[in-house]
Amino acid sequence: MVLAGTGIISCGGGGTTPSAPTVTKPAVQLSSTSLNFAGQVVGSTSPAQTVTLTNTGNGALTIASIVPGGPSGNFAVSTTCGAAVAASASCSIKVTFTPTTGGTASGFITITDDAATSPQSVSLNGTGMAGLMKLSTDTFTNLTSQHATEVEPDTFAHGSTIVSVFQVGRFFNGGSSAIGFSTSSDGGATWTPGFLPGITTLESVPGTYDRVSDPSVAYDAAHAVWLVASLPLLAVGTTVTAPGVLVSRSTDGIHWDTPVAVVTGGDLDKSWIACDDWPMSPYFGNCYVEWDDPAQANLIQMSTSTDGGLTWGAPLATADGAGGIGGEPVVRPDGRVVVPIANAYETGILSFYSDDGGASWSSTVRVAPTPNHLVAGHLRYGPLPSADADSSGKIYVVWPDCSFRTDCTSNDIVMSTSTDGVTWTSPARIPLDDLSSGADHFIPGIAVDPATAGSTAHLSLVYYYYPSAACATSTCELDLGYVSSTDGGATWSAPVQLAGPVNVTSLPATSIGYMVADYISLSFANGLAYGAFAVANPNAGATFDEAIYTTANGLSARATTRMRSSAGETRVRNARSDHAARRTPAIVR
Repeated sequence: MVLAGTGIISCGGGGTTPSAPTVTKPAVQLSSTSLNFAGQVVGSTSPAQTVTLTNTGNGALTIASIVPGGPSGNFAVSTTCGAAVAASASCSIKVTFTPTTGGTASGFITITDDAATSPQSVSLNGTGMAGLMKLSTDTFTNLTSQHATEVEPDTFAHGSTIVSVFQVGRFFNGGSSAIGFSTSSDGGATWTPGFLPGITTLESVPGTYDRVSDPSVAYDAAHAVWLVASLPLLAVGTTVTAPGVLVSRSTDGIHWDTPVAVVTGGDLDKSWIACDDWPMSPYFGNCYVEWDDPAQANLIQMSTSTDGGLTWGAPLATADGAGGIGGEPVVRPDGRVVVPIANAYETGILSFYSDDGGASWSSTVRVAPTPNHLVAGHLRYGPLPSADADSSGKIYVVWPDCSFRTDCTSNDIVMSTSTDGVTWTSPARIPLDDLSSGADHFIPGIAVDPATAGSTAHLSLVYYYYPSAACATSTCELDLGYVSSTDGGATWSAPVQLAGPVNVTSLPATSIGYMVADYISLSFANGLAYGAFAVANPNAGATFDEAIYTTANGLSARATTRMRSSAGETRVRNARSDHAARRTPAIVR
């Protein structure tokens, strides 16, 4: 038909225009694009975490692949997704984490499909923790000390033999029921525990003392004998004194003789032992014991043995008659003995040395001041040093310090080094975390692989820490951490949590706080570090569950792609402790 006056032809009929055909497209939505696996024991597999994949489109989704990427063996993936997912349907992707080494691990999942956003990715992160092995158990039952408790370990290794020593059955006002040991003769695979005989009246082979404290262990390679120094105690009512220093001897680290006296008399504190094991040294086979005398303002004393610890020389002071506490003698290959030590008031680190096999001792030099944060939770703690030397004779000393934190809000672990024991580097912060972290770090133990030196020295460090410094006795979580360096401390690995969290009330009480240790330790055997450290489970009523543990496998000092450095960091100007200074010399038995 033609519309009048227009010439336009109308089709008429009132019909509708046909709609365009429907286009079907798949679309992918993931419930999470990242998964994090906290602290998983090396070699064990975590519970699975799930990512849900939903096809939010109106057409079927065709999946080509779902595959993990990153270091082999750390992350495993399983899925219910199949080759296709219908519109509005979902499927799951499950991931497990099986760390092959301690430290952080990262990876990813790649999902390839026919959605417009393909490929999709899920990031994966996890932290491997070393598995633990219990070294000993407190079997004492005397009612005067706290059971079952073991604290304050030291270690030493020679060849494939590793010896750890520690206090067993801690008393509130000083000392323990016995000195325990646990020894491995096969590089840390198996351990034999026991107790040093002939020291306290509580032992199966009794001695004459009421208690004992401050064990440390060394090996005398020239005389092929293991030596453990300890501090015997007598208790009369509430008065506890330390009238001497003892040394126990063993040819295999398992069968021990009754002890010999290094010194008798007085009221002493904080003994430590080391031996000259360098065959090229003119004093190869000399062993040295350090302690302090609180009755003389913590006068530092040294004694030397040249016959495998059978007899000991008269005590000698430093040339300046200095006071100190917590010294750790280390020996250089040239025979120089260097003793880093806290001063008597624990406000700084000192050092002194001997070049004549212990016949005389130098005056002390100042290494650094030690401003420190007061550790929360009423935990027993002091800024004592831990020291070791590499095969070139370079000495490494670490201690807790708050001078890199504004207002001393928490402690870092810092390190100073010296090639002669006289001139020391300015303390550098070991970058365990960021300066803004709020974590508190304390009670460190350092070891150096004796087969390494200088810019390629392998260092391992264990330490206790609170993730948050601002905690209370009921909330503080005590953890144990580990880091390592393969370049002499220039850079450090990311930290690994070895144990924890532990609430401080699971630790034995002492007159100066809950006690895990005044010091801890680790030592290298066949290129791997083995530590000894106290770990506690919650109490069962009045009975504790605290023992000495090590890692089931040795800890490697290894370079990673995420090595950390504190280069360029500076200490806070005029940094000071956030607590009052001591008014009397420190005593920590």
